[in-house]
Amino acid sequence: MISFFNGKTLSDRSISFRIVNSRFSEVKIEPSTINQVSEANSLESLASLLSREDKAVTMGQKDIAYDLSGYLVLPAGIDAHVHSRSPGLEHKEDWHSLAQSAYKGGVTSVADMPNTVPPMLFSEQIEAKKALAKASGLGFKLYLGVGDKNVQQLPHLLKKYPDFLAGLKVFYGKSTGDLIYSDLEMLHRSLGEHVDPIITFHAEDQKIIDEMTQRYRDHLNDSEFGTFKYHSFMRPTLAANQACQYILAWGLKTGRRLHIAHISTPDEVELITQYQQKGLRVSCEIAPHHLLLSDENYEELGPFLKVNPPVRSMADVKKMREHFAAGRIDIFATDHAPHLKEEKLKPLNQAPSGMPAIEFFYPLLLQSALTTGLSLEHASKMGSAVPARLFGYVERGEIRNGFFADFVIMKKLRGRVGENMLSTSKCGWSPYHNLSLDYQVVATFHDGRLRYANPKFCASLPEGPGQI
Repeated sequence: MISFFNGKTLSDRSISFRIVNSRFSEVKIEPSTINQVSEANSLESLASLLSREDKAVTMGQKDIAYDLSGYLVLPAGIDAHVHSRSPGLEHKEDWHSLAQSAYKGGVTSVADMPNTVPPMLFSEQIEAKKALAKASGLGFKLYLGVGDKNVQQLPHLLKKYPDFLAGLKVFYGKSTGDLIYSDLEMLHRSLGEHVDPIITFHAEDQKIIDEMTQRYRDHLNDSEFGTFKYHSFMRPTLAANQACQYILAWGLKTGRRLHIAHISTPDEVELITQYQQKGLRVSCEIAPHHLLLSDENYEELGPFLKVNPPVRSMADVKKMREHFAAGRIDIFATDHAPHLKEEKLKPLNQAPSGMPAIEFFYPLLLQSALTTGLSLEHASKMGSAVPARLFGYVERGEIRNGFFADFVIMKKLRGRVGENMLSTSKCGWSPYHNLSLDYQVVATFHDGRLRYANPKFCASLPEGPGQI
């Protein structure tokens, strides 16, 4: 569901909004859930509410109401691909800083990847990360890593933690850390016939990567920004396309439920579409850097653009935008993977791959829609309702009767990403610095409580793009 305010009012008793099918509804925001009731009369401006010192205001109190005429209200984002960095790498990120960045980006739930230290392979690691995630206040699911050491225990672990696991994560091509797994036949046998998790793949062919890295080995110690373009040469589109082809064929043969993470090539989209038509249960996601950035940005960003899979040529990006606009990609996820500046400012073979993004989740999602021509309604579903359905976020992802009150308030205010917007992130940088974005997050509510309020939401922008 998506809601646009059209001269209507959100109060402590009801919210009138137009959903996708053009029908109007009145929905009450209670402390944690949404139910249909009648419209209320008392009003208090949103600006007044957000100026309060106590930002964790419980909705539903008799003396609080909200006048939201002229704003855009959407289901809160569910970022199904993040790297919390905790436990073990808290100098890059922890669950508290992740939560603050998520709320700022309009996100209230995440799915965290297993490549922490130690990697999440067994019950001990699941319990430790679950405690950290729960303390943050974010809604969360955790990916269970797949490796030689735990492949036989996967059915037991999946059954033991059905409420907390988003599924399995297979790093089919080596990305970061020591997690890599390629014996898909063993994985199928280990899971057996009665265990059917969604299996998310980082799909890059390691043999091709190794061959291309050897070809460009003379550039491994380069540190000039422009030479980081060789990262894209070392991990070419062929590596992604061949891995994707193999994984999809395996999925069709075995009947497994698949999800291909951060697709970056047009051929991947076309392959996935073909296999969907054959009956394979497969979905895919795209990250903002594969829609809004390209290898032309290496000269400016250098190591800060290094990511796996790498950014592609502008020709590939344009085709990916066409696929995005046509609705052939299921979800939008940031692959939020922060590293400190001093870590990134190393030679090509030492600089870690990954970039932060969750603090701009909804602005980047809506910008991607505007850039490609995709409707805002469809884009919002890609960041909320669809990941909720795919990964089991119960009663999340929609503004709907009986669902938890997770929603974000947006306003169309054009501005450029400035350094002043990076205060919640430990890494303190963004590849989207100076990018012009047309929407800003005004406020984010999670379980009916205000978790983020943009202190500048009501300030008028200067002539031309300002800083956000």
